[in-house]
Amino acid sequence: MCELSIKPAVPDEFKESTRGRIPVAKTICLLLIPLVITFSGCSKDDQEDPAGSFEKISLGVPSYDYPLFFALVLLAREQGFFEEYGLDMTYQSYPHGVGSLKALQNGDVDLAIGAEFPFVKQDLSGSRMMIIASIAQVDVLELIARKDKGILEPADLKGKRVALILESQLEFCLDRFLLHYGITLKDIEKLHLLPPGIEQSILEGTADAMVFREPMTGRVKTALKNNWVSWPVQNRQNVFWIIAGREDYVSRHSEAIERFLQALDKAEQFYLNNDRRAIDLIIEKGNLDAAFFRGMLPKIEYRLSLENELLIAMEDEARWHIENRYTAAAEVPNYLDRIYFKGLDSVKPASVNIVH
Repeated sequence: MCELSIKPAVPDEFKESTRGRIPVAKTICLLLIPLVITFSGCSKDDQEDPAGSFEKISLGVPSYDYPLFFALVLLAREQGFFEEYGLDMTYQSYPHGVGSLKALQNGDVDLAIGAEFPFVKQDLSGSRMMIIASIAQVDVLELIARKDKGILEPADLKGKRVALILESQLEFCLDRFLLHYGITLKDIEKLHLLPPGIEQSILEGTADAMVFREPMTGRVKTALKNNWVSWPVQNRQNVFWIIAGREDYVSRHSEAIERFLQALDKAEQFYLNNDRRAIDLIIEKGNLDAAFFRGMLPKIEYRLSLENELLIAMEDEARWHIENRYTAAAEVPNYLDRIYFKGLDSVKPASVNIVH
């Protein structure tokens, strides 16, 4: 899944704190702030912690993809698990995961959520970030083509115009998909577009096909009626949504990161043991369409982990960047050096299957 957005950046008022969310304070906040937003809550200034025991962590969150791929974060927040483990969480919203990871690289936030592909891209450019855990694995990218353009099978894409975002996970997955049918990216005409341009191009017919994910793909199918054919393009290679931190921050805040992971682990257990209640909470607090979310669930696995598949994916994506000259780097990095194992090894060792 490519984590790109059609929404504008959310203003600074979107920042907030979860510490001190007692019923009275929450009621006052709700009375004063009639607008309901995904990250609603009282400011950290409303409730001071006299003991000073709360660890402050700022988290960069891609607003377009929240909470569809970040349900564990939402559940930890709404169930008070972050506060339970002594964390004062503030959230900064960005249009997409690329933006949140760049903010992390620039030092604007302590931790950030993004997909592993932009993490690899930024790492190849020299950033010093470390992955502390994966929180979701998804298989949602889809290629849609117009039948009236003579496309009925993947092989028919040869010579056709495909709308996508260049140098993104969309292009990477399309490349791997086409190879299965004896086609390369050189055999198609790539149209570099951003949302909503991708959607408009296939509906207007200036593109013969497109690559993206729901909800855009659903809207396109509805608009084209019976004039479409589609295929999943990830070839069963999951996209990993990861939480990363700068190398210097991670080395200095190991205890806070451990508590952060404990809260997410508790959120995962809540999801597994109370699936109906958890799903209802995600829908309600995330302002999601219930039918859309339930339809996406089979394609998403919420799991706190560090898996060998993640390591393999990053190495494959790094090679792809190098082969296509999308980076000045000449060698695939050792991604074992880009993963912080200590936290999850301590909190949930059974979820780490990368040999290190």
